[in-house]
Amino acid sequence: MINTPFNKLTYTVVDTETTGYSPKYAKMVEIVAVKIYPDYQIDYVNTFSSLINPEIEIPYNTYKIHKISNEMVYNKPLIHEVLPNFISFASESIIVGHNINFDMRFIEHEASCCSLTLPFIYNIDTVKLAKKALPGLTAYKLDNLIDYFNINISLPESDRHRALFDAINTAIVLTECLKILEKQGIYDISHL
Repeated sequence: MINTPFNKLTYTVVDTETTGYSPKYAKMVEIVAVKIYPDYQIDYVNTFSSLINPEIEIPYNTYKIHKISNEMVYNKPLIHEVLPNFISFASESIIVGHNINFDMRFIEHEASCCSLTLPFIYNIDTVKLAKKALPGLTAYKLDNLIDYFNINISLPESDRHRALFDAINTAIVLTECLKILEKQGIYDISHL
């Protein structure tokens, strides 16, 4: 996998929304994943998406960011019901995210609490990838990269800070950055 050309790999772009910044004290309230198949084919239809009942109150300051309310998650499945389905969806792929370490800390913590093993061997952070592909940009926030690549995806019931919007836009950023790197002679993960 490490020497397989970028365009021959399958990726799963993941984004989570949480009640806070540390999995020690906070919980996931949403997890979304979007697949990218070989030749950079983004699957916009067969996505993984679930709200999660965190079993704790969602603080107002985090609600203001992602607009996920306590009422929205009240009757939703618990993390131990959602995580096995996410793992099944994302298995046999490379995990990708914008600031992926944040998402993976929550996923790893919850997997450990649920006694689940994560099968993921590699992950790619699109922040680091964009810095390699596009050195010299003033900022590498997802909003900046959406503007840079002129991405304009219309998503129903989606807000800027909801996971589906972020995951789909991150998928596009990934494919664009990988194409730029290919033009620079970088074709596989071993050269990242």
